[in-house]
Amino acid sequence: MDEMKNELEKIEVKDEKVEFDFTSDEEDIEIDEVNFIDDESEVVNNTKHKKATKKKYKVKTFTKITAIGLVFFIVFGLSIGMGVGFINNKYFANNNVKENNVVAQNDNSQIVKNIVLSQEEMNTVQIVEKMSPSVVSITSKVKYRDWYNNVRTSEASGSGVVFKKDQDKIYILTNNHVIDNSNELLVEIMSDDFQKAEIVGKDELSDLAVISVANNDKYNNIQPVEFADSDALKPGQKVIAIGNPLGYNNTVTTGVISALDRDLKRSNPFKLIQTDAAINPGNSGGALVDSKGKLIGINTIKISETGVEGMGFAIPVNSIVPIIDELLENGFVSRPYLGIYGKEVDQSMSELYEIPMGIFVSQIVENSGANNSDLKPRDIIISIDGIKTFTMEDLTNALENYKVGDTVTLKVIRNGEDKKEIKVKLTQRNEN
Repeated sequence: MDEMKNELEKIEVKDEKVEFDFTSDEEDIEIDEVNFIDDESEVVNNTKHKKATKKKYKVKTFTKITAIGLVFFIVFGLSIGMGVGFINNKYFANNNVKENNVVAQNDNSQIVKNIVLSQEEMNTVQIVEKMSPSVVSITSKVKYRDWYNNVRTSEASGSGVVFKKDQDKIYILTNNHVIDNSNELLVEIMSDDFQKAEIVGKDELSDLAVISVANNDKYNNIQPVEFADSDALKPGQKVIAIGNPLGYNNTVTTGVISALDRDLKRSNPFKLIQTDAAINPGNSGGALVDSKGKLIGINTIKISETGVEGMGFAIPVNSIVPIIDELLENGFVSRPYLGIYGKEVDQSMSELYEIPMGIFVSQIVENSGANNSDLKPRDIIISIDGIKTFTMEDLTNALENYKVGDTVTLKVIRNGEDKKEIKVKLTQRNEN
């Protein structure tokens, strides 16, 4: 054993190779391979050797010990790391789950705290199950006379959303164009259960209307939708459209919010939500819902042009709420009204007829503020209280800053050259 230890001390460890430096007092001995079998003997294979007397092994024990120690600490470190990871996953992960799912009970409600993905988030199936009873089909019947003076009836379908319910009535929000000019309205409040509806109020400008049907005990499962905060929406957020396109009840399409604050004033005065969820004829008045099953908008418009796909629009609920309140209270929305029919004089017309750009007054409405002023047909309105008005949109935007009963000062051009200032008291649009 002592001889073997003395020999090992002569081994030099270098770059993962073991170099042997055998020296003898008599002559060199070349050794190709050494196999250690036990502490007492050694076997030398494939050697050219002569009688050897003294063998000296040079070894760098410090280097070898360092290498062995390094391997030991690597293995030891990995073991410790795996152990810590196991304990963390086994104990702390479970502890985090328990901590993240702390539920406080208060009046039969649950408040979930410290959860990355809120438990209020629902999958599509859950949202549809929650919302479907509150989204109804509306059929509008319009009577008209054909070329032979025969009375005929046409039908159009749309959608509506239950937003209020009391002991006597169920109130439904929809688009004005769904129910406008109808002689009879039918609401499929449940499958194959059609009820006659009454118009509570409507507003052409916002394209919103409220209708109602009689309530009874069989409609107990129909609950008003919950409104979300549409000002908190973000592009890319998941949305679901529920409605009755082409008469197919409770059709569900999914998508995202493509953009916010889309300005389509020619179709609607509000800034709209744009979505790529499929919206088709019959979806009008239906629900656009977020991932918590809350109403974020009323579907109203789809751009239908060749080569255009996935461009639908909804009125955000935060813009809808004040309209609903007025429709429930008054049956209409109070808006200041000038009382004219006008035509825009653009730059090309201005140059052609040598008249100023502005609003050409083609007709004045009876019993309006304009009718009770010095304003006359063929006048050209160029400003309201100093705000230039070149288009009908400019005129509408300017009037939004006033209330019914306010007096405005119009600057007009009469007979192509005379400038006049005319005061007009704004009246209620829906009273004329």
